[in-house]
Amino acid sequence: MPKHLLMLLLTVALAQAPLALAADLQPFTLNYKASYGSFDAAAVRSLSPQPASNSWEMRSKVEVKLLGSTLVSVEESSTFNWKNELAVPSKYEYVQKGLNKRQRKLEFAANGQSASYTINDKSGVLTLMPPVFDNLTSGLMLRKHVLNGETDINLTVADKEEVSPQSYQVVGTETTVIPAGTFNTVHIKRIRDSDSKRTTDIWLAPDHDYVMVKLLQTEPDGNTISLQLKSGTIGGQSF
Repeated sequence: MPKHLLMLLLTVALAQAPLALAADLQPFTLNYKASYGSFDAAAVRSLSPQPASNSWEMRSKVEVKLLGSTLVSVEESSTFNWKNELAVPSKYEYVQKGLNKRQRKLEFAANGQSASYTINDKSGVLTLMPPVFDNLTSGLMLRKHVLNGETDINLTVADKEEVSPQSYQVVGTETTVIPAGTFNTVHIKRIRDSDSKRTTDIWLAPDHDYVMVKLLQTEPDGNTISLQLKSGTIGGQSF
């Protein structure tokens, strides 16, 4: 199992997937189909309010399969507050089971200026300059910037023991056909270093609150990874 496939399905394909919100966040469930060569995968992402703590919880689960058998499953969760149209993460967890078992955690300080990380048996502290997002809330913020009409988007993301920038550019509008149907979409491209041979393209659906309906990534070896929406429910409404 290529390591970059697992990372993509967890962090790129899903962590970048924009989520549903209008003026306020709405609970949602999104179901995706993914593929990489002979490998099949399925992914589910959900967002739900946590009234007891006045916060939100985002969860993601990915299962990678071969010939109908699950090779690996990856689960993510992020607890965050939504303040002034900004996701403020407090805790992020990642658990991989099956092949290459891994576990990591980020706990953000209340002032947002640091985060304690644990990667298996290794731990440390990251110094942050807010706003900084985790691998799940970064997707929420990408969607928010596109909704606001921005065409050049820059985010700062804490992942593992690093804090790094991510840049995106709106390419234009297109009609996209996927398992969930035919959608009018906004096409977004991730901007990478000039020497990078990896490309990532994302399609959002304006008529459905700008949720991500498709992702396509080409790897340096020429293989293609695809992520496509199968079904979804936002604020109790299915599409």
